[in-house]
Amino acid sequence: MTISPFCCKIADMDDKIRHESDTDGVEQSQSTTQLFLGDSGSYDKDIADGTIAPDAEQNGTVESTEGEEKVSQGDLDIEERKRIAARRARRGAAEAVKIALFVALLTVGCRISIPMVPVPFTLQTLFTCMAGCFLSPLSAFLSQVIYVLMGLIGIPVFTAGGGFAYVLQPTFGFLLFMPALAWSVSVLIRQSKRISNKPLRIAYEHTVCIVLGFIHLVLGTLYYLALAKWYLHSNITVSKAFYSCCVIFLPSAAIKAIVSAALYEALGKRLKIRSPYTQKQPQEDEAAQ
Repeated sequence: MTISPFCCKIADMDDKIRHESDTDGVEQSQSTTQLFLGDSGSYDKDIADGTIAPDAEQNGTVESTEGEEKVSQGDLDIEERKRIAARRARRGAAEAVKIALFVALLTVGCRISIPMVPVPFTLQTLFTCMAGCFLSPLSAFLSQVIYVLMGLIGIPVFTAGGGFAYVLQPTFGFLLFMPALAWSVSVLIRQSKRISNKPLRIAYEHTVCIVLGFIHLVLGTLYYLALAKWYLHSNITVSKAFYSCCVIFLPSAAIKAIVSAALYEALGKRLKIRSPYTQKQPQEDEAAQ
Protein backbone atom coordinates (compact mmCIF):
# COMPACT_ATOMS: atom_id res chain seq x y z
CA MET A 1 0.00 0.00 0.00
CA THR A 2 1.46 3.36 -1.00
CA ILE A 3 1.61 6.42 1.23
CA SER A 4 -1.03 8.47 -0.58
CA PRO A 5 -3.95 5.96 -0.39
CA PHE A 6 -2.98 5.16 3.19
CA CYS A 7 -3.16 8.83 4.18
CA CYS A 8 -6.50 9.12 2.38
CA LYS A 9 -7.84 6.27 4.52
CA ILE A 10 -6.59 8.09 7.61
CA ALA A 11 -8.43 11.21 6.53
CA ASP A 12 -11.62 9.21 5.89
CA MET A 13 -11.55 7.88 9.46
CA ASP A 14 -11.13 11.33 10.94
CA ASP A 15 -13.54 12.49 13.66
CA LYS A 16 -17.00 13.87 12.88
CA ILE A 17 -16.14 17.40 13.95
CA ARG A 18 -13.46 17.96 11.33
CA HIS A 19 -15.42 16.52 8.38
CA GLU A 20 -18.91 17.69 9.33
CA SER A 21 -18.95 20.45 6.72
CA ASP A 22 -17.65 18.13 3.99
CA THR A 23 -20.40 15.58 4.67
CA ASP A 24 -23.06 18.26 4.55
CA GLY A 25 -21.63 19.49 1.25
CA VAL A 26 -21.76 16.05 -0.33
CA GLU A 27 -25.32 15.44 0.84
CA GLN A 28 -26.39 18.83 -0.48
CA SER A 29 -24.81 18.18 -3.87
CA GLN A 30 -26.45 14.74 -4.04
CA SER A 31 -29.85 16.17 -3.21
CA THR A 32 -29.32 18.88 -5.85
CA THR A 33 -28.44 16.19 -8.39
CA GLN A 34 -31.56 14.23 -7.51
CA LEU A 35 -33.71 17.34 -7.88
CA PHE A 36 -32.11 18.05 -11.23
CA LEU A 37 -32.57 14.52 -12.46
CA GLY A 38 -35.96 14.00 -10.86
CA ASP A 39 -37.77 15.72 -13.73
CA SER A 40 -36.60 13.10 -16.23
CA GLY A 41 -39.43 10.77 -15.31
CA SER A 42 -42.14 13.40 -15.60
CA TYR A 43 -42.51 13.19 -19.38
CA ASP A 44 -44.78 10.13 -19.33
CA LYS A 45 -47.02 11.86 -16.80
CA ASP A 46 -47.08 15.01 -18.92
CA ILE A 47 -47.95 13.00 -22.00
CA ALA A 48 -50.75 11.23 -20.12
CA ASP A 49 -52.09 14.57 -18.90
CA GLY A 50 -51.87 16.05 -22.35
CA THR A 51 -49.18 18.55 -21.47
CA ILE A 52 -46.88 17.15 -24.16
CA ALA A 53 -48.43 16.45 -27.53
CA PRO A 54 -48.41 12.81 -28.73
CA ASP A 55 -46.86 13.82 -32.03
CA ALA A 56 -43.86 15.17 -30.10
CA GLU A 57 -43.31 11.69 -28.72
CA GLN A 58 -43.77 10.15 -32.16
CA ASN A 59 -41.26 12.55 -33.69
CA GLY A 60 -38.64 11.45 -31.18
CA THR A 61 -38.47 14.75 -29.30
CA VAL A 62 -38.99 13.15 -25.90
CA GLU A 63 -36.52 10.36 -26.66
CA SER A 64 -33.78 12.82 -27.56
CA THR A 65 -34.47 14.79 -24.39
CA GLU A 66 -34.18 11.65 -22.28
CA GLY A 67 -30.90 10.82 -24.01
CA GLU A 68 -29.53 14.26 -23.25
CA GLU A 69 -30.53 13.89 -19.61
CA LYS A 70 -28.77 10.51 -19.37
CA VAL A 71 -25.62 12.10 -20.74
CA SER A 72 -25.98 14.96 -18.25
CA GLN A 73 -26.41 12.45 -15.42
CA GLY A 74 -23.23 10.64 -16.47
CA ASP A 75 -21.31 13.93 -16.61
CA LEU A 76 -22.54 14.88 -13.15
CA ASP A 77 -21.51 11.50 -11.72
CA ILE A 78 -18.02 11.85 -13.18
CA GLU A 79 -17.62 15.38 -11.86
CA GLU A 80 -18.86 14.30 -8.44
CA ARG A 81 -16.37 11.43 -8.29
CA LYS A 82 -13.55 13.73 -9.36
CA ARG A 83 -14.50 16.29 -6.72
CA ILE A 84 -14.66 13.66 -3.95
CA ALA A 85 -11.34 12.13 -5.03
CA ALA A 86 -9.66 15.55 -5.06
CA ARG A 87 -11.02 16.37 -1.60
CA ARG A 88 -9.83 13.01 -0.22
CA ALA A 89 -6.39 13.56 -1.72
CA ARG A 90 -6.13 17.01 -0.13
CA ARG A 91 -7.22 15.69 3.24
CA GLY A 92 -4.82 12.76 3.01
CA ALA A 93 -1.91 15.04 2.14
CA ALA A 94 -2.80 17.35 5.02
CA GLU A 95 -2.92 14.44 7.48
CA ALA A 96 0.47 13.18 6.26
CA VAL A 97 2.02 16.63 6.73
CA LYS A 98 0.61 16.98 10.25
CA ILE A 99 1.81 13.52 11.27
CA ALA A 100 5.30 14.31 9.96
CA LEU A 101 5.24 17.65 11.79
CA PHE A 102 4.57 16.07 15.17
CA VAL A 103 7.18 13.37 14.56
CA ALA A 104 9.68 16.19 13.98
CA LEU A 105 8.49 18.02 17.11
CA LEU A 106 8.96 14.86 19.18
CA THR A 107 12.48 14.51 17.82
CA VAL A 108 13.25 18.11 18.81
CA GLY A 109 11.53 17.68 22.17
CA CYS A 110 13.82 14.84 23.20
CA ARG A 111 16.84 17.10 22.61
CA ILE A 112 15.50 19.70 25.04
CA SER A 113 16.46 17.70 28.10
CA ILE A 114 17.28 18.44 31.74
CA PRO A 115 19.33 15.57 33.23
CA MET A 116 17.65 14.01 36.24
CA VAL A 117 18.02 10.63 37.99
CA PRO A 118 16.76 8.17 36.90
CA VAL A 119 14.53 9.81 34.26
CA PRO A 120 15.49 13.08 32.50
CA PHE A 121 13.02 15.90 31.95
CA THR A 122 12.10 16.41 28.29
CA LEU A 123 9.33 18.02 26.22
CA GLN A 124 8.23 14.78 24.57
CA THR A 125 5.04 14.41 26.60
CA LEU A 126 4.15 18.03 25.80
CA PHE A 127 4.18 17.30 22.07
CA THR A 128 2.40 14.00 22.68
CA CYS A 129 -0.50 15.80 24.37
CA MET A 130 -0.47 18.42 21.62
CA ALA A 131 -0.67 15.66 19.00
CA GLY A 132 -3.72 14.30 20.80
CA CYS A 133 -5.30 17.75 20.84
CA PHE A 134 -4.59 18.80 17.26
CA LEU A 135 -4.79 15.48 15.38
CA SER A 136 -7.53 12.94 14.89
CA PRO A 137 -7.26 9.83 17.11
CA LEU A 138 -5.76 7.64 14.40
CA SER A 139 -3.33 10.31 13.21
CA ALA A 140 -2.22 11.08 16.77
CA PHE A 141 -1.65 7.39 17.44
CA LEU A 142 0.32 6.90 14.21
CA SER A 143 2.53 9.93 14.83
CA GLN A 144 3.71 8.40 18.11
CA VAL A 145 4.08 4.90 16.67
CA ILE A 146 6.20 6.20 13.79
CA TYR A 147 8.42 8.09 16.23
CA VAL A 148 8.94 5.06 18.48
CA LEU A 149 9.62 2.75 15.51
CA MET A 150 12.14 5.22 14.09
CA GLY A 151 14.07 5.04 17.35
CA LEU A 152 13.87 1.25 17.60
CA ILE A 153 15.28 0.69 14.11
CA GLY A 154 18.36 2.72 15.03
CA ILE A 155 17.61 6.34 14.12
CA PRO A 156 18.88 8.47 17.06
CA VAL A 157 15.61 10.24 17.83
CA PHE A 158 15.49 9.29 21.53
CA THR A 159 17.21 11.15 24.34
CA ALA A 160 20.00 8.57 24.61
CA GLY A 161 20.18 7.61 20.93
CA GLY A 162 18.26 4.71 19.42
CA GLY A 163 18.27 1.03 18.61
CA PHE A 164 16.23 -1.98 19.71
CA ALA A 165 18.31 -2.29 22.88
CA TYR A 166 16.55 0.87 24.04
CA VAL A 167 13.73 -1.32 25.35
CA LEU A 168 16.05 -2.11 28.27
CA GLN A 169 16.41 1.57 29.15
CA PRO A 170 14.50 2.73 32.25
CA THR A 171 12.82 5.50 30.26
CA PHE A 172 11.44 3.28 27.49
CA GLY A 173 8.20 2.71 29.40
CA PHE A 174 7.29 6.36 28.90
CA LEU A 175 7.97 6.02 25.17
CA LEU A 176 6.01 2.78 24.97
CA PHE A 177 2.79 4.33 26.28
CA MET A 178 3.01 7.57 24.28
CA PRO A 179 0.77 6.26 21.43
CA ALA A 180 -1.94 5.32 23.95
CA LEU A 181 -1.65 8.75 25.59
CA ALA A 182 -2.03 10.62 22.30
CA TRP A 183 -4.99 8.46 21.19
CA SER A 184 -6.79 8.82 24.54
CA VAL A 185 -6.33 12.59 24.63
CA SER A 186 -7.63 12.91 21.06
CA VAL A 187 -10.72 10.80 21.73
CA LEU A 188 -11.70 12.38 25.03
CA ILE A 189 -10.87 16.01 24.37
CA ARG A 190 -13.15 16.10 21.33
CA GLN A 191 -16.10 15.33 23.56
CA SER A 192 -15.82 18.92 24.81
CA LYS A 193 -17.94 19.99 21.83
CA ARG A 194 -20.95 18.67 23.74
CA ILE A 195 -20.42 21.19 26.55
CA SER A 196 -22.08 24.54 25.86
CA ASN A 197 -20.71 26.35 28.92
CA LYS A 198 -17.25 27.72 28.10
CA PRO A 199 -15.73 27.58 31.64
CA LEU A 200 -16.90 23.98 32.04
CA ARG A 201 -15.55 23.11 28.60
CA ILE A 202 -12.13 24.58 29.41
CA ALA A 203 -12.08 22.81 32.77
CA TYR A 204 -12.96 19.52 31.07
CA GLU A 205 -10.20 19.88 28.47
CA HIS A 206 -7.58 20.68 31.11
CA THR A 207 -8.77 17.82 33.31
CA VAL A 208 -8.51 15.32 30.45
CA CYS A 209 -4.93 16.31 29.63
CA ILE A 210 -3.82 16.41 33.27
CA VAL A 211 -5.40 13.09 34.30
CA LEU A 212 -4.14 11.24 31.24
CA GLY A 213 -0.70 12.76 31.71
CA PHE A 214 -0.62 11.43 35.28
CA ILE A 215 -1.75 7.99 34.10
CA HIS A 216 1.05 8.01 31.55
CA LEU A 217 3.56 8.74 34.34
CA VAL A 218 2.21 5.85 36.40
CA LEU A 219 2.40 3.39 33.49
CA GLY A 220 5.95 4.45 32.66
CA THR A 221 6.95 4.05 36.29
CA LEU A 222 5.48 0.54 36.41
CA TYR A 223 7.57 -0.39 33.36
CA TYR A 224 10.68 1.00 35.05
CA LEU A 225 9.89 -0.89 38.26
CA ALA A 226 9.32 -4.18 36.41
CA LEU A 227 12.55 -3.74 34.45
CA ALA A 228 14.52 -2.96 37.62
CA LYS A 229 13.12 -5.93 39.53
CA TRP A 230 13.08 -8.68 36.91
CA TYR A 231 15.93 -7.74 34.57
CA LEU A 232 18.38 -5.58 36.50
CA HIS A 233 17.65 -7.38 39.80
CA SER A 234 17.70 -4.07 41.63
CA ASN A 235 16.69 -3.63 45.27
CA ILE A 236 14.75 -0.44 44.57
CA THR A 237 11.51 -0.13 46.52
CA VAL A 238 8.12 0.70 45.04
CA SER A 239 7.90 3.98 46.96
CA LYS A 240 11.33 5.11 45.80
CA ALA A 241 10.56 4.21 42.18
CA PHE A 242 7.29 6.14 42.20
CA TYR A 243 8.92 9.12 43.88
CA SER A 244 11.86 9.33 41.46
CA CYS A 245 9.90 8.54 38.28
CA CYS A 246 6.42 9.87 38.99
CA VAL A 247 5.95 12.16 41.97
CA ILE A 248 8.70 14.66 41.17
CA PHE A 249 7.41 14.95 37.59
CA LEU A 250 3.78 15.64 38.52
CA PRO A 251 4.14 19.46 38.47
CA SER A 252 5.88 19.47 35.09
CA ALA A 253 3.34 17.02 33.68
CA ALA A 254 0.50 19.26 34.87
CA ILE A 255 2.13 22.31 33.25
CA LYS A 256 2.56 20.48 29.94
CA ALA A 257 -1.06 19.31 30.03
CA ILE A 258 -2.33 22.81 30.78
CA VAL A 259 -0.30 24.28 27.92
CA SER A 260 -1.63 21.65 25.50
CA ALA A 261 -5.27 22.21 26.51
CA ALA A 262 -4.87 25.99 26.43
CA LEU A 263 -3.44 25.89 22.90
CA TYR A 264 -6.27 23.61 21.81
CA GLU A 265 -8.87 25.95 23.26
CA ALA A 266 -7.22 29.02 21.72
CA LEU A 267 -6.43 27.61 18.27
CA GLY A 268 -9.05 24.88 17.85
CA LYS A 269 -11.63 27.01 16.06
CA ARG A 270 -9.06 28.90 14.02
CA LEU A 271 -7.50 25.68 12.71
CA LYS A 272 -10.97 24.13 12.19
CA ILE A 273 -10.22 21.35 14.65
CA ARG A 274 -12.94 22.13 17.17
CA SER A 275 -16.30 23.39 15.99
CA PRO A 276 -18.31 25.62 18.32
CA TYR A 277 -21.19 24.19 20.31
CA THR A 278 -24.33 24.22 18.21
CA GLN A 279 -27.79 22.86 18.89
CA LYS A 280 -30.63 22.89 16.39
CA GLN A 281 -33.73 24.71 17.51
CA PRO A 282 -37.20 23.27 16.86
CA GLN A 283 -38.07 26.31 14.73
CA GLU A 284 -35.12 25.64 12.47
CA ASP A 285 -36.11 22.00 12.09
CA GLU A 286 -39.65 22.96 11.14
CA ALA A 287 -38.37 25.51 8.65
CA ALA A 288 -36.07 22.92 7.11
CA GLN A 289 -38.99 20.53 6.71
